[in-house]
Amino acid sequence: MLRSLWPFGGRPKRSVPLKTRLRAWWEGYDLDALAHARRRRHGNKDDAAGEDAFDAMFEAEKKQAQEWSDTRKAIVQDLWTPGFIVPGGSEYVEHLVNGCGLTAAETMLEMGVGMAGGTRAIIDRFGNYVTGYESDSNLAAEARKFAVTYDFDSKFEVVNANPGTFRPKAHYFRAALLRDVLYTVREKEDLISRVANSLKQGESQIIITDLMFEDDPDSPELERWMVAEPGPVYPWSLGALKKCLSSLKVAVRTAEDESDIYRRMVIGAWKEYLSRLNGENLSPEVGRQIVHEAEFWARRLAAIDAGVLHYVRAVGVVRN
Repeated sequence: MLRSLWPFGGRPKRSVPLKTRLRAWWEGYDLDALAHARRRRHGNKDDAAGEDAFDAMFEAEKKQAQEWSDTRKAIVQDLWTPGFIVPGGSEYVEHLVNGCGLTAAETMLEMGVGMAGGTRAIIDRFGNYVTGYESDSNLAAEARKFAVTYDFDSKFEVVNANPGTFRPKAHYFRAALLRDVLYTVREKEDLISRVANSLKQGESQIIITDLMFEDDPDSPELERWMVAEPGPVYPWSLGALKKCLSSLKVAVRTAEDESDIYRRMVIGAWKEYLSRLNGENLSPEVGRQIVHEAEFWARRLAAIDAGVLHYVRAVGVVRN
């Protein structure tokens, strides 16, 4: 049963039981509304205190929970499919780069390769080469192992580097994919400029997916999401992205808010994952990590549902 996701004693309980919270979440209900309604019905101050205590525990243990332990790597791959640390899977990433004109002779720049699940899908589909940048050394190491396991290492180079310091080859790549990277970078314009300069002359494309938001400290949903992130996040809007691309003479072909699509991908994956967990006996370590992973994604979706966080896809054509 899903109650096995709470196998460890001594932790503060939420005002809505975990089984109810998780099930309600992937069915699309408002979890905080459930908690507030329960408190209004029962007038239970202990529940409110328990929720505050849970939030404090989540924030205190966030860093440990977000580090890429073997347990977490196994969970996210069960959740999103092997090699992926973000939703969408192979079908979505193939859709992202489908119009790039990639061939077996071309090379793509990819920022934020994670464990290289998306890289594998692209190489399997188009036969191209990929130079991938990953700022997390643990994930970069996993990407290299994943490439060897699935036999695409001859077409894949992994560079462990911070987005703020990487220096790609000029006019070398046919396309560039920046998957959920910009919101973690302060100097976004500088990064995009370097990426655009790395693309070949002709119809080369830069594809960006990212989380975008305004600097709004008065939004509780946005604040709770920002606290849950493993590192600093920096505000940017779709308008600012389009202005940046235009200033670099990058023709904006697509710039869309895909928050609804993103939400469906997340909810669908969690629904399937939790269904598979039903009846399984989980160790305390696994259960604890699942709780943190679920809370992390619940906070992200709460900010999206509140309209203060947006998932955006943009495609630009570079004519160097």
